[in-house]
Amino acid sequence: MEVINTNIFITISFLLSLIVSVALMPIVNKIGLKYKVLDIPDQRKQHKGEIVRIGGIAIFLGFIIGLIGIIIISSFYLNISINLTNYLKVIFSAFLFFLLGISDDIFNMKPLTRLLIQIIFGSLMYFMNIKFDALDINWMSQENNIFLLNDFFSYIFTILWVVGITNALNWLDGLDGLAGGLSIISQLGLITIFLFLSKWELVFLCSALLGSSVGFLRYNFFPAKILMGDGGSYLLGSMLGTLSIIGLGYEQQINGQQYQIFPITIAIFLIFIP
Repeated sequence: MEVINTNIFITISFLLSLIVSVALMPIVNKIGLKYKVLDIPDQRKQHKGEIVRIGGIAIFLGFIIGLIGIIIISSFYLNISINLTNYLKVIFSAFLFFLLGISDDIFNMKPLTRLLIQIIFGSLMYFMNIKFDALDINWMSQENNIFLLNDFFSYIFTILWVVGITNALNWLDGLDGLAGGLSIISQLGLITIFLFLSKWELVFLCSALLGSSVGFLRYNFFPAKILMGDGGSYLLGSMLGTLSIIGLGYEQQINGQQYQIFPITIAIFLIFIP
């Protein structure tokens, strides 16, 4: 496979999601105004007036349409090994969190209810094998430091990682362009690493997400015309958590047993600010 061909398809994935996201954002804004799905200003938020808060719908649709488009196109022109299981795992988990966020944007769910549902979704991801069994902490010394986790701590750590990143990005969504801008920086970091590791399905996932995020940011710079809402922040946050687990983790045999090891330092640098 030629590198130039891959770069072309990555660009197509990005541009397709970008165009769809930009095209849908005004439509979503009109729908939000019509049905009064508006964000009320408070001391945590920059905007003074009421703004539509369901921009996450356009982000999600841009991501999905861009991803489907590039899967179809690349299947005819690229001779690469694509792990469809990774596609389905990421899309399924992203849809769950997006659905929860949009439900909150529309119905104003209680925080504890949202948290409990997030934990349930994180548990589903864990049982879909989106998890890590050990932590790579080699940065702490020159020795080969792999910290093994038992099933209980593996579960707890996975839930804290996914739910923690999701809510961290959600809490950042107060200043115009902040949550979207920081998620874009993290996405670029992930794309760079996935390219180096030749994990092409994750590169396409990330480039599609990047395109839809940039398309949203076009309308979210100060003064913001639309907000991503919980639907958008839950989507982006859960995607960063899921992609980092699937894409950065690696398998290694220790004492005759296979472990999924997570390089905690690299992951923390990618999402350090959130």
